[in-house]
Formats: sequence, structure tokens, C-alpha cells
Amino acid sequence: MKQYLITQYGAVQSDRLQTRAIQAAIDYCFLSGGGEVVVPEGIWRTGGIRLRSHVTLHLLCGAVLEGSTDPEDYLAWREDPLEPVDGIPEKEPERYRSALRTSRWNNALIRAFDAHDIAVIGEVGSVINGMNCYDALGEEGYRGPHGINLWDCENVTLCGYTLCNTGNWAHAIFRTKSLDIRNVRVLGGHDGVDIFLCEGVKIEDCAFYTGDDSLAGFGSRNVVMRRCILNSSCSAIRFGGTDVLIEDCRTDGEPRFDFRGALSDEEKARSAYSGHLTARKTLTGFMYYCDERFGKLPYMPGNITVRRCVFDDVRTLFTMMFGDHIWCKGTSLASITFEDCTAAGMVLPIHIHGDPENPVAFTLNRVTISPAAGHESDAFLDAEHYRSLTLQHVQLAEYTAPHMVLRSKGEVTASDCTDFRTEQAASGASGVIGW
Repeated sequence: MKQYLITQYGAVQSDRLQTRAIQAAIDYCFLSGGGEVVVPEGIWRTGGIRLRSHVTLHLLCGAVLEGSTDPEDYLAWREDPLEPVDGIPEKEPERYRSALRTSRWNNALIRAFDAHDIAVIGEVGSVINGMNCYDALGEEGYRGPHGINLWDCENVTLCGYTLCNTGNWAHAIFRTKSLDIRNVRVLGGHDGVDIFLCEGVKIEDCAFYTGDDSLAGFGSRNVVMRRCILNSSCSAIRFGGTDVLIEDCRTDGEPRFDFRGALSDEEKARSAYSGHLTARKTLTGFMYYCDERFGKLPYMPGNITVRRCVFDDVRTLFTMMFGDHIWCKGTSLASITFEDCTAAGMVLPIHIHGDPENPVAFTLNRVTISPAAGHESDAFLDAEHYRSLTLQHVQLAEYTAPHMVLRSKGEVTASDCTDFRTEQAASGASGVIGW
């Protein structure tokens, strides 16, 4: 593969931005039929750059792409003469800005539109640093550019780098096919990886230490996540999709970073880092996610399997609040199974408030659940609007009076489980842990 060194196109290590030089290397590589744009060891300050088809951005050991702290430095794609982007709004939409690929909300340190056969590859010690870029015009009045934002791409590889301190999500990926994310580490910022309306996704051997969700998104099909660390102050997994397998993953103890929304306005404005601001644990292991921003989904969400995963010191193993929350008012989940999993330190392990028109089929198979201190007498499951609850080989460790609460009718089967009783209750709130 032919290589194009960014220093050959004018990039120098300086306090000044090297955006034009880095983009020039990418553009020349693209116009020459593709190849590898090489970022050597050192700190290279940049605004937003655009990746193009058949181009690999290769960060060598010790290479650091350091993002600008000025959000206006991430808008060059709007005047791209090489591949102009259509649909730039004269005025930002008030709602669902994330569903419009040309919105300011979608700005990122690395962007791609309609590109295929692209990659960002990092060697050991390579870093992409978003510098917690603050944007007063951004989401919630402070969120800045993402780390990597892809729209309508195909055959994408992201591998090997550390991505830290992004103004918004580390990876924001939409309508992309054949996506391979391997051996990536995310530190701080907001979400680790978000995928929407994608097909054929593999996320393997990654570590997400995030103040917001580790894995998030909905509307995608054929998604596999394996052998990942999910260390989050919010949800380890906030997801909805079709034909999804999450296996051999684990939460990793006490969250390393707090949610950046907990910072003061002054701290956000100066792009302060967020370490431990408050003592907390991960809120949810898996929260079902599907809002209305993309309208009708191409696939019915369901056939999700969570296998051989460890959820340690997480307040809730699974929660679905259909119709009760803005994040869960789209299309209901048809089915989800947890098998060969352990869930320890739970406050309310399972809370299901499904769609009465399309209730969910929920299965636990060879799952061990234990409560947090002080919650040994609480229910381990509280459910309403479910099609079926199937419990096989479920062990309820350390509960003093194991029981579940049912607020509607549905099929319930249990076999080879710790003895538990069932309580009938009225429809309504159960005290579920939310935001």
C-alpha cells in the first residue's frame, strides 16, 4: 500500500493547527487511488478532517492527533471542493439534530460521508484526543465534536488507537455497512461507541472507560460485541437492534469517569477533565433503547443474546421503560435472552415495562443474581406488558425472600431455579432506577 506522510504535505509539530496539511495528505492519497496516510510520532494539532474512500489513516506509535478546543475549527467539510456535501441546513433543526448528517451536532475530529474501504489504524501508544472541546451551541449547551463520525459508509476498520476526552461521543456511526472495531480503548468523554441503522458490525477486544454509555444505539442488524470491558457511569449497554450477540464482556468495577453533565458550567466551558466527582456505580447493565428520531425502523428489534457476561456492582441488570421515557418510544423489543451471566450488587436487577401492543419475550438461562447490601429482601424482577418470562437454572444468591412482582398477565415458566414466590401488583411505577 502506498504511503503518504503528513509531513510531506506541510504538517509540523506546532501550537498552530495542522488541519490543512493533514487534509492535503488525505486528499492527495484519495486522488491517487488510495493508500495510507501516515501520522508519525509527535503531537499534531488539528481541527476536523475528512476521511475519503480507499484511504487508511495510520497513526504510528507515539502519534497524537490533538483536537482544537474551538468548535468552529470542525466545519471545513461544509466547504469541501473535492466532494461537496449536500443538505447543509440554513438553520439547525430544533429536534433530532443527530438524525441529520449535516447538522452541527455531527461535527467530529474525523468525519466521513459516503466513503468505502476506509480505516483508522493506530499502533500501540497512538492517541486521538478530543480535548473535551466545548461548544455553547452544542447538545445540552456544552457538548462539542465527536471523536469519529461516519455516515453512509461501507467496509470500515477502526483499530488499535486510544480515543480520549471527546466533546461528545467517541464513535458516532450511522447507516454504515461492514464495520469492524478492534482493540480500541476509549477514556472519558461521553459514549464509547454509538451505532444507528448499521449492518454487519463487529466490536471486539475493546475497553470503554466512559462517563456516559459504553455501547449505545438502535436500528442496527447483525451486531456482535465480544471480549470488551464496559466501565460506565451510566449504562454499560443502552441498545436496541436485530440479531445481536454480546458475549464474554464485563463491567469493570467502579466507574473511572463521571458523567460530564455533572461538571459545573464553568468547568464545562474550560474543557475540564472529569474524574471521580461523586461516588457511584454503573446504573444499568443493559437498557433497551429506541427513540423516534429515525421514524419506522427497517427491522423489528429482537433476537438479542447476552452470553457469558459479568455485570459486577451494577444497579440494574436489564431495564425497559417503553413509552415512559423519550429514549424508549420508538419500536418495541420482541425478544432478549441472558445466558451464562452473573449479576452482582443489584438494587433492582430486572425491570420490564413493555409495549402492551407488542410485549417482549424475556429469558434468563443459567444466570446468577445477587443483591447489593440492604436490598436482600427486594424483588429481583418487576414486570409489566411482557409476552413471556422464561427462567431456567436461575440462582438467586443471598436473597432473604426471593420474589418477583408481576403487574400484568403473560406466560411465566421456571425450571431448576432457586425457589421464589410471585406477587401480583397493580400497574404503575415500581421505583425503577432511571436518570
